[in-house]
Amino acid sequence: MKNKIISLAIVGLLLGGSLGVPLVQAQTSSQQSTLLASFSQINEAFIQLLASVINALAGQEEENIENDNTTLPPVLSLSQYTVDLLNIANELKQAPAAKKQAATDRLSEFVQIRKDAMLQEIKNNPQAVINNALPAWAVSQLPQNVISFVEQRKQIRGKFQYLDVHYGDFYTGTAANEFYVTESGTGKRYRVHLTGSPQALTGDMVVIDGIILDDQIATTEKSIQVISSPNRTRSSTSAATPSLLSKIINALGRKVANAQTTTPIPKKVAVIMFNWQNDTRTLSVSAAKGTVFTNSNSSNSFYKENSFGKIELVGKYQSDGDVFGMVTVPYDNSNCSTMYSVWSDAADAEVQRLGFDLSGYDIKTYLFPSVACGWSGIAEVGGYPARSWIRSTDLGVITHELGHNLGSHHASSWSCTESGVRVPIGQDMNCVIGEYGDPYDVMGLGGMRHINNSHKDTTVYFSSLDWLDDQNIFTIDRNIAPDATYTITPIEWSSAGVQALRIPKDISPTGYPETYYYLEFRQPFGFDDFAASSPPVNGVTIRIATDYNFIVKSRLVDTTPSTYDFTDAPLAVGKTFTDPYKQINVTTLSVAPAEAQVRVSFGAVPCIQANPSFSINPTSASLYAGQSTSFAYTLTNNDTTSCPSSNFSITPTLPAGFSQSPSPINHSLAGGTGVSGTLIISSPTAATAGSYSITETAQNTSVPGNYQSTATLTMNILLPDTILPIVTINSPANGATVSKGNVQIVVSASDASGIAQIQILVDGVLKKTCFNTTSCSGTVKANGLTVGTHNITAQATDKGGPVANTATASITIIKK
Repeated sequence: MKNKIISLAIVGLLLGGSLGVPLVQAQTSSQQSTLLASFSQINEAFIQLLASVINALAGQEEENIENDNTTLPPVLSLSQYTVDLLNIANELKQAPAAKKQAATDRLSEFVQIRKDAMLQEIKNNPQAVINNALPAWAVSQLPQNVISFVEQRKQIRGKFQYLDVHYGDFYTGTAANEFYVTESGTGKRYRVHLTGSPQALTGDMVVIDGIILDDQIATTEKSIQVISSPNRTRSSTSAATPSLLSKIINALGRKVANAQTTTPIPKKVAVIMFNWQNDTRTLSVSAAKGTVFTNSNSSNSFYKENSFGKIELVGKYQSDGDVFGMVTVPYDNSNCSTMYSVWSDAADAEVQRLGFDLSGYDIKTYLFPSVACGWSGIAEVGGYPARSWIRSTDLGVITHELGHNLGSHHASSWSCTESGVRVPIGQDMNCVIGEYGDPYDVMGLGGMRHINNSHKDTTVYFSSLDWLDDQNIFTIDRNIAPDATYTITPIEWSSAGVQALRIPKDISPTGYPETYYYLEFRQPFGFDDFAASSPPVNGVTIRIATDYNFIVKSRLVDTTPSTYDFTDAPLAVGKTFTDPYKQINVTTLSVAPAEAQVRVSFGAVPCIQANPSFSINPTSASLYAGQSTSFAYTLTNNDTTSCPSSNFSITPTLPAGFSQSPSPINHSLAGGTGVSGTLIISSPTAATAGSYSITETAQNTSVPGNYQSTATLTMNILLPDTILPIVTINSPANGATVSKGNVQIVVSASDASGIAQIQILVDGVLKKTCFNTTSCSGTVKANGLTVGTHNITAQATDKGGPVANTATASITIIKK
C-alpha cells in the first residue's frame, strides 16, 4: 500500500466555468511597497512626534478612510522598527514617574505598528523577519504588557502540511506553495513562511526552529527537521538522495530499475458526491461514474493508456468503480476555501453511516455542485489515501486532479529573453515559468493528452508513476559520446526502445546532474489526438526537469521563440537547438511513425564571465555602541568552468568610526566554485543610537568589466540600559533581634530587562547566589554569629546592556 501524502496541490481554476477570472487573489492589498526611512539617531523629539502622529491618526480613522488626500507617516524598514522599539522601551524605563503613563502609551502604540509591519513582511520576505527579529535578551527587556505583541524565537513540534496553491485558470494561473504545521499537544495550526523548499512532506512529524508571531512562523528550510515520517517507511534510503549505484549506472546511460509488475495495479478509487443543508442541487451519479471509470474517454481509460496498462482505476465494492451519493452534509455551502475538508469529513461520516467502509481506498475524490471557492479542484499529490475536491464532474479537471493523486506535478513552459530578444534557452535569471504552459500534457494546457516522459516514471516510492522500464530511459554521457545519433520511440505505447532520452544540463559541485534535457517524440494515438501536421508529431519535444528522484514541474523549451507560442515548441526536422552555456547541440534528423532520429553533440564550454553571487547572513544585527558582531558570507564565481580562476576582493563601505576585520577579504576561485567565510563588524563607542547601513562589494579583480555584486547589512545601535534594578530584603526586618535557630533571609528584585542574578551576603561574606529569578532565599545559623550587630546585603544584577546594572540593599540585625 502506498504511504501517506507528499503534498497538496490546489488547482486554481475559475468559478462558474472552465475559463474566467479568479475570485481569490494570490495576494492581498496589504502588500504595499515599503518606503525605507533611515535615521542616524532616535531621540526624544522623534518619539514625541511619532506618538503625536499615532494619536492624531487614532482620532481620525474614519476621516482618513474617506479622504484619499490624507498624508500618512512614512513606513519604516523592519530594522528601523526594531531599533525604535527598543529605544522607546528604554525611554520608558528612564522616564520620571510623571511621564511614565505617556511613555507606556507610546510604547503600546508603536509595538502594534511594528507587529503589523512584521506580519506583512513575513508573507513576502521571511528572511527579513528572521534577520530583524528581537533576540531573546532584548525581548526580556520589554515590559510584560507588550511582550505578547512581539515575535518569539521558539521551537515547534508537530505535523507538517505541504500545499501547492494555484490561482486562476490553466491559461492565466499562477501557483504559490503554502506550508503549515499543527503543533502537537495544543493542536494550534501555524502558517510556515520559509526561504527555500522544505524537505518535509505532508504528514511528517517535524521540529521547526523559527520566529513566531501570532499564528505565523518565519524559518529556513534547514531549520525544519523531520523526526518521523509515514512517507518514508517503504525505504531506508531517502528518495531524494541518489545511491552510488544509481550514479554509476546513470553515468553509463541507464536508469536503476524499479520494482515493477507487468500486470495492472488496481488503484481503488471512491468517488463521494455531496451537497449541503441549504443547497440540495445534485450531480449525476451515472455521469460521474462514466467520467471517472467506465466511458471510453474516462479518466480510467486515460491512465490505462498512459501507463501502458500498468494501472487501472477500480472500486472496492464494484470492480467498475464506486460512486457514493448524493449525500447531504450538515453545513451551509459558504466559506468553501476553509470548509471543504470539513465537508468531506462529514460526507465520509454519512457514507459510513449508510453502511459502507471507506478504508482501503488509494484515492478519495469528492464531487460537489459549483460554489464560490476560488478554484475548481484541489488534490493531494500522492499519498494513501490521496484526496481531491472538485466542484463539478468536468473530465479534464478530474483527470488533472487524479494526475496529482498519482504523483505528477505540473507541466510548465520556460520562456527566456536575453538582451531583449526571446531565445530558446537563457540564463535562469532571464527566464520565466508558465505554470500550466505545456500544451501537450494533461498537467498543463494539453487537455486530455499524455503525461510527458519526465513525469511518466519516478523513483519517489509513494508515486504510482512507475511506467517506464529500464530500456525506455537513456542518459547521455558527453565524455563517452561527444557526438552521436540516437533513436527515440513514441511515448504513447509500450516499447522496447528509448522513450526518454536525457542530456545532463546543470551539474552539482559533486558532479551529479541536477537537471536534464528530456527529449520526447509523439505520434497520433489514442488520447494524443494530434493531427498529422502537428509539431510534436513532426519534431522532437525538449523539456527541462530533474532526475526521477524528485517530483517537480517540467519546463517546456520553445525551440522557435520568435513566434511567442509554445504550440510550435518542438524541434522540427533539420533544425538545431543549442545551449550556448553548456555547449549542447541537438538536431532533429528525421521523423517517422515509429521513431525519430536525433543527433546530440557537445562542444567545448566557452568562457562566459558573469557577476558573482554574493550574500551575507544575517543582514542585520542589534547591539550596543562599542560592541562587535560577526556575519557569514557566501561568494560564488559564476564564470563558466572553462574560464581561468579569478581573484575576488570583498570590501566594505562603512559609516564613520565603524571597522571590519579582515578587510579587504581576498579569495581565488575557479569558475563555478564558491567559498564561505566570516567577517566581523565593530561599532565605535561613540556611536549614537540608530540604524547604520553597510555595503559589502565582492568584485572580480582579475578581469576588466567590473564583474561584481553587493550585499547590504544593517547595524542597529541600541540605547544603553542605565536603570538600576530594584532590590528589597523582605525578611528579616531591619534591626531585628535574633538569639538562636536559623535566620531566614528572603530577597526580591525586579527590572524591565529581567534579573540575571541575586546574591546574599552576611558581613561581606557571600552566602547564596540565585540565577535568572526575581526572588532568592537563604538561611544563616544564629549560633554562628557573634553577639552584636551584623550587616545583611543583597545585590541584584539585571540583564540590561551593554553593561549590566547592579543595585544593593542592606539591613542590620542584632545577635543577643
